[in-house]
Parts: sequence; structure tokens; C-alpha cells
Amino acid sequence: MGYITTFLHSQLFVTLPYPDYDFSGQTIIVTGSNTGLGLEAARHFIRLNAAKVILAVRTISKGEAAAAEISASTDTPKSRVEVWQLDLSHSDSIKVFAARVDTLDRLDAFVQNAGILTNIFSLVEGQESHIAINVTNAVLLGLLVLPKLRESAARYGSRGRLTFVGSDLQYIAKFKEKSAAGKEAGVSLYDALASKELADMDDRYVETSCVYSEYSNPLQVLLPVSTDHSTPFSDTRFQNCFCFMPSAALQPEVLYHPDPTSSSTISRQAHAAPIFFETTLVGSKKPLWV
Repeated sequence: MGYITTFLHSQLFVTLPYPDYDFSGQTIIVTGSNTGLGLEAARHFIRLNAAKVILAVRTISKGEAAAAEISASTDTPKSRVEVWQLDLSHSDSIKVFAARVDTLDRLDAFVQNAGILTNIFSLVEGQESHIAINVTNAVLLGLLVLPKLRESAARYGSRGRLTFVGSDLQYIAKFKEKSAAGKEAGVSLYDALASKELADMDDRYVETSCVYSEYSNPLQVLLPVSTDHSTPFSDTRFQNCFCFMPSAALQPEVLYHPDPTSSSTISRQAHAAPIFFETTLVGSKKPLWV
């Protein structure tokens, strides 16, 4: 079944369950949460009784407006929704943010939703902006908050969740820069992606999700799933969620994670730890863990 057929089927014939998991007592951070998918994810967490949801946003005023909207729409005290500044285009901002996260009493879930989409080529800290913000700095932030997730899992007997949100449009990426990197001696993929001459900016956002996968697969193996909460390391999951689903939310029984023993890129094994999203973006309703 081709991508277009799969996409149309997912939009017209697939309805995912409405989330009802209880997040009572938990602290959750959602990046890029002043609009779109991030905003709806944060709203769900509040509706599902999270004790504290932190909106990590680049512009504080926009975050405060989103927090007020969440509070009003869920009839919840404003104190349950905090707004923290985070700029993924600057590694210094990421380090300051991570240090602040370390001061929290607990952190149960971290949803990496923030990203950019533009057709204008620019460099951010020596890398093309999509790669720097959507991949490199996002992964840096994830690794920096892992210690708090692990510490919280060990202290409270919970399961930490580190989730990266991407797009299943990766399956139709042209990725011509990859071919260019392979043809020229001494030119890495990152070199090719940082080249304005080689850049196909109409395809760049889609390529970003492909590069994301190259990070997520080894990290998933390094952070194995534990069913008995025996260690803080295995009690923190790295989840790479490629799902853009309008007016739908993920439930535990429809989440999947990769099988390291399988030769297939995608494994359909049931994932036990729930994380929920409702999006306002158009894309596939088919949940894929890559």
C-alpha cells in the first residue's frame, strides 16, 4: 500500500480512542506548546489530572496566553500550568533550561514537540536551521533531561517517558543530500545538509524526520523497556512518535516501539507505557514507532 493510499485510509477510516489514562501527581513538560500539537498535548495532560504541566516555549507572552487558554478550557487553577522559556536555536538556552529542570522535585514525562518548518536556508550554530533545531539541539535537550527522568522513576516507582514527535512524511523524503554525501569523498551527511548549494528546502523538513530516526534507533536500544521497574535506567523510555493525527489521541494499546532483533524498520509490538497527543495538524493517523 503506497503512502497516499495509507494516508487516505488513516484519515477516512481510522478512529483512535480518546485518552483516559490518569496522570495524577505527575509533572510533565511539553516543548513548543503554545500552539498546535503541543498545546493540545498539554491540554490533555491537564485534563488527565497531571499535577503540573510546563509549557516550554520560545516566547513567554505566547506561552502565557496558551496557559491561560488551557486553564480556562479545562477549568483548572492557573498554578497547574507553568511557562518556561526555551530557545532550541541556542545551545546555551538549552543548557540553562536543563539546569532548571534539574531543580524540579520530579519529572515524569518530557514531550519534545518543538520544531521549525521553513523554506529559507539559514545556519544555526554551524548547521542548517532544521537540522540544528529539530534534530541536534532537540536530542541534546533530551539527553540533558534524562537524569531527572531516571531519578524520578527510581524515587517514585513510576516510568519516565521521553518522547520525540516527528512526521511520517519521512517515508516520501527525496533526501538528495544523502546521495551527494555518498558520492563525494570526505563529505559527511551533515556537511551536505549544511550546504546551501545542495539544499532542497522544499524537502528539508521531511528529511529532518529521517535524520531523527538515525538518532532514535540506537537510543531506543540503549534505553531498554523494563516491565518490573527494577532500575531507573530501564524505567525511562525513549519514545519516537511519528504521528500527526487531527482530532485524535494515542492510547497505550496503539503505541509501538522498535524490536532490536527484527530486520524490519518498524515493529508492531505493543508498547506498555502510555503517552497521549491530540493534534491540529494534518497527517497520518497511523501510529509508528521508529
